[in-house]
Amino acid sequence: MRAQIVLHAARGRSNARIAAETRLPVDTVRTWRNRFTDGGLPALAARRRSGHTARFTPCRSPRPRPWPANSQPRQAHRCHAGRAQNWPPS
Repeated sequence: MRAQIVLHAARGRSNARIAAETRLPVDTVRTWRNRFTDGGLPALAARRRSGHTARFTPCRSPRPRPWPANSQPRQAHRCHAGRAQNWPPS
């Protein structure tokens, strides 16, 4: 998405036209276009975000546990309409 915005901008297109062609909000287009203008290609990389740290990193994901040999996975209970019975919540 970021690269598409920069490539459209390099062709001289306006923020509104880029937003229409990529189906993104104009504010998003303006943000990434300005970041590229200010910092070049490295500015398009993902930044650190505030908030809770990731519980599992890509290199240390939990191993899936195998099902016990004497049991089978349970099927989700569905009503006759095909939706879960407790959804949507009342």
